Amino acid sequence: MMRPALSVPRTRWLIRCSCVFIGMSCLRASVGAQQTASPADERRMSLSVAGLAAVQSIDDTYVGPGGPYLDKGLGGIGAGVAAGVNAMLARRLTATFEVSTATVSAHQRGRLVGGVADGRLTNTALSALGGVTTPSGALQLLAGPSLLFGTPTLDDVPLDDPHPEHLAFTAGVDAIRRVNPRMSFLITMRYYYAPRSAALVQIGVGSQLVRAGVGIRVNVK
Repeated sequence: MMRPALSVPRTRWLIRCSCVFIGMSCLRASVGAQQTASPADERRMSLSVAGLAAVQSIDDTYVGPGGPYLDKGLGGIGAGVAAGVNAMLARRLTATFEVSTATVSAHQRGRLVGGVADGRLTNTALSALGGVTTPSGALQLLAGPSLLFGTPTLDDVPLDDPHPEHLAFTAGVDAIRRVNPRMSFLITMRYYYAPRSAALVQIGVGSQLVRAGVGIRVNVK
């Protein structure tokens, strides 16, 4: 015995109920995916600022205790500041554009500084870095090129350096602790390697530089 065909009104009612059920299921799945999405998968742009401690290495080519050329190189520990823009891209990729600057000084003796002089070096770094973010979003591993520039002074007189800019390889890490949806605490560290010009080597400026500090990062998009 054949079953009677469904009426048109009943068929439309079933279609509408099915559409509502499917729509609610999709909405629920979408909300669930958003709630479980990793912070590293979120696309956003942020601004950061940090205070820095800097360590400038010393080139000892002409340095020697009691030597005639230079008693100590121009390096050591200094202070600085950094600011940058960070963009979270797809699949945990990140791009960072930043500027940082720090100053070191030293009291030097020897022929290469004209007897006795107070040396001072302020290096500014412009960096374009790319990297990856851990699944939790708590760490960003970065690397890329930087341009270091800055002319050292001896007793406030600029050193005659025909090549004041230096291209550097840069690697670093940012540790991020989210405070609220818009702001995070930031711990940052950068390592720079930049071959120095002959003029800087003569006053003991080394090719390695480390900068580390703490600051904040604010999401703007």
